[in-house]
Amino acid sequence: MHEILIFLLTAIVCYAVWRFFPRPDRRFMALELPESDPHQSEVDQAKLERCRTEAESLTHRSRMCDWIDYHAKTRPNEIALIEHDTDSTLTWAQLSTATKAFAAQLMANGIGKGDVVATTLVLLKEHIYVMYACYRIGAIIAPLDPRLKLNEIREAFDAMNPKAYLYLGLTSAADFRKAAKVMMVEHPETSLFVQFQGKGPDGEDPESLIIEGAVSATGFAQGIKGTYIRSLVSGSLDRAMRRVSPTDPCLIVFTTGSTGKPKPALLTHRGILCQSLSLACMFGVTQQDRILANLPPSHVGCLCEVLGLSAYCGNSMVVLHMFTPEGSLEAIQKHKVTALGQIPALYRMEWRHKDYAQTDISSMRFAVHGGSMVDAQFIDDLRAMAPEAGTGLGLTETSGFCTYTPTKGTAEELAASVGHASPMLAMSIRTPLSTEGTSTEVMGGEIGEVCFKGPQVFAGYYKAEAETLKCMSNDGWLHTGDLGTIAPDGLHLKGRSKFVVRQKGYQVYPPEIEDFVTKRVPEVAQAVVVGSKHAVYGEGIVLFVEAEGHAEAEAEGDADYCEGVVKAVHAVCKEMAAYKRPLHVVVHGGPGSLPLNRVSKIDRKALTAQGEDVVQTLRTEGGWDA
Repeated sequence: MHEILIFLLTAIVCYAVWRFFPRPDRRFMALELPESDPHQSEVDQAKLERCRTEAESLTHRSRMCDWIDYHAKTRPNEIALIEHDTDSTLTWAQLSTATKAFAAQLMANGIGKGDVVATTLVLLKEHIYVMYACYRIGAIIAPLDPRLKLNEIREAFDAMNPKAYLYLGLTSAADFRKAAKVMMVEHPETSLFVQFQGKGPDGEDPESLIIEGAVSATGFAQGIKGTYIRSLVSGSLDRAMRRVSPTDPCLIVFTTGSTGKPKPALLTHRGILCQSLSLACMFGVTQQDRILANLPPSHVGCLCEVLGLSAYCGNSMVVLHMFTPEGSLEAIQKHKVTALGQIPALYRMEWRHKDYAQTDISSMRFAVHGGSMVDAQFIDDLRAMAPEAGTGLGLTETSGFCTYTPTKGTAEELAASVGHASPMLAMSIRTPLSTEGTSTEVMGGEIGEVCFKGPQVFAGYYKAEAETLKCMSNDGWLHTGDLGTIAPDGLHLKGRSKFVVRQKGYQVYPPEIEDFVTKRVPEVAQAVVVGSKHAVYGEGIVLFVEAEGHAEAEAEGDADYCEGVVKAVHAVCKEMAAYKRPLHVVVHGGPGSLPLNRVSKIDRKALTAQGEDVVQTLRTEGGWDA
């Protein structure tokens, strides 16, 4: 009888666990992987096969934190993270424990699966803890760029309605508390405000600077050890983690799309891991590498292509709070960094730095660039920094890199093409997406819209189905808005279908800037943005404006009128993030002076040519590329 009772109790417990605590969906690779590209070299074919073989591991460790815990179990005492600014290090075991403890603390503050946690922080190690803590419990982290202005933060909050907000306080650069105070009033659903506050610019005590209604980062972490232990004893953290599926969204990254407004792209565990696996295999990253993380923590370049890659691969991350050329060079030398991924503008800043020639970069093995096209000379300069170099097309909606170049190609080859499709994606050149949600593949060699399909593709825009339908076909093709052709050496980009300008590595959509200026500067009747090549930023924004009082000013001989309009435009543009601001403003004339095309629309092609002429004049005066 005793044995029967034990058997029945065991059966009841097992049923309860199965019924009430379901395991996540482990059918990771539900989509068949595309065939290998026959144009790729034998070396890259071997990398593809490695990628396909390693993809099997994603069926067993299918979520981001599964890999943190795997490295903590198999290599507990090896270094996972080095925070350069504080000279502190964490092992994989310590990183795993820290992210679990922060996950428990978030749960204790009412954060759970599906809740959005917004941040305005630099790349602190605590920021990384919070990110992986959200991944553990099914919350969605949404890092915002610290350079966003109040109106831009408001738009982000309106799109997400976050449950929690972690932000910087009063700093020498800006007072981030102002936006937090406004969000407290406008978004009562945001129940947790955590302020990361050091000493004030004048030496003020950190606690005295915490705004009413918020808690300091120190206060948030108070008692975290006890909270973590209680979550282990009760099993609450384990239950929360088991409810997380690989196809669940875990990250929101804002991107500028066809409407010109930043849109919250939802990325999943599966998408980030597929991108990370491809990146590791195609660029040969190993656990012995040390990768520098110096990119903004609000973009896939940092979140997926560096942090996600390192979590999957198990290499050490060397983290900078924010990019500076001197800080990056110092970190490379001090920590023996072996791999680096940046936009071209950042490389150029480092190469032009006064300490570059004296910096020991002998540890550098591999350097990746992305975000804008470069010439062969740039590739030669890159290979002078690291013997192996590569690039690819990186998109927010594909969780990062979606194409890869061969690392042994010539400078001319690497400058001409952005490479072949990721092993986890199918690539197609297609007709524009119809209103019925369909498109067809164009004939070989023809220019069309670059499209991707596969497990790396995002889950859509957060609570914006209409925007998602504008870029996703009924049969799963992501329409990127880029135009291109596929040749034997890979994808060749031919332009941007919506005139997106990539200034400082960021996508800037002209209508957003044009609308912003015309609404805020009374003298401006119309504004048009064009991009022009910039030696440091890749592209720079030239803004042409029509001035309302231009004719009257000319008639009255007012030579200062145009200068006043230009100053007014530059002043109002300070309300936007720095990467969106025009580098040069041209008063083209009065209303109706801007050129029109044959269908009576603004002739952007003609203005782009005029912009090149303006820039060439500025170059001769030393006022553009400096």
